Amino acid sequence: MLKLKHPAITIQNPRNFLKNLLETYFERGLGSLAKRDIEVLLIYLLIEDGCLGEDIDINRISRLLKLSKTKAKNLVYDVQLRYLQYSEQEAIERFVNLIEQARFEVTKEKITFVVRDPLLRQYVEDWIAQTNGFSDTSFNKELIKISPEILTDIFTYLIKITSEDKVKLEDIKSRLPVDSDQSLFKQITIKGLLKMFVQKYIQHMVDGVSKEALAKTVEMLRSLLNIG
Repeated sequence: MLKLKHPAITIQNPRNFLKNLLETYFERGLGSLAKRDIEVLLIYLLIEDGCLGEDIDINRISRLLKLSKTKAKNLVYDVQLRYLQYSEQEAIERFVNLIEQARFEVTKEKITFVVRDPLLRQYVEDWIAQTNGFSDTSFNKELIKISPEILTDIFTYLIKITSEDKVKLEDIKSRLPVDSDQSLFKQITIKGLLKMFVQKYIQHMVDGVSKEALAKTVEMLRSLLNIG
C-alpha cells in the first residue's frame, strides 16, 4: 500500500498502479497525452485500484480529490466512456443492486432514486425515454424522480431485454416464488402483473418494511427480470 497525504487516499496496489500509468503514458510517445487525458487516466487507475471506494460515488470522489462535483462528474463520465463501459445487461443488474441497497425514497406519488454513477444514470434516462416517460431531475441531477406508472413501464421494457424469446405471461408467472402474493398470479397481462408488483413494493417501502422483506422483494424482482 502507498498512503498519500494529498489527496488523503491509500493506493492499494502501487506497483500495479505505477506500471499501468507509465505504460499508458508512454504508449504513444512522451508528451503525447493532453492534460485532460492524463486526468481521466489517473481517475480511472484510482477507481480500478479501489482506493476511491467500492463503487463510483461522485460525492466521495469530489471530496477525496478536492474537485468540484461538476468536474468530478464529467471526469468520471469520460472514464466510463473510455475505460469502463458496461453493457445494458450489467446496467440492469446495477439498477437492481441500487434498489437492493435502498438508495431511493418512496412516497405514494413518486419514487426518487439516487443514481451517482453517470453511465447508469444515462441508461436509466434512456429506459425512461424508451417508455415515453418523464423524470424530474431539476432539483439534483443525481436524483431521478419518477411515478410508479413509469417504473412499471421500465420493468416491462427491461423484461423484454432480459428474455431471449418473446415474453409470455405464463413464463413471467413461472418465475415468481411459490409463496408470492396470490394477486400477482391472478393478473391477465404482464403489465398488470408488474403494476401490482410495483404497487405492493411501494406500499412496503412506505410502511417501512424490514431488511428481510426488502431482500425478498428484490429476489422477486430478479426472478421477474430473469437475472442472477
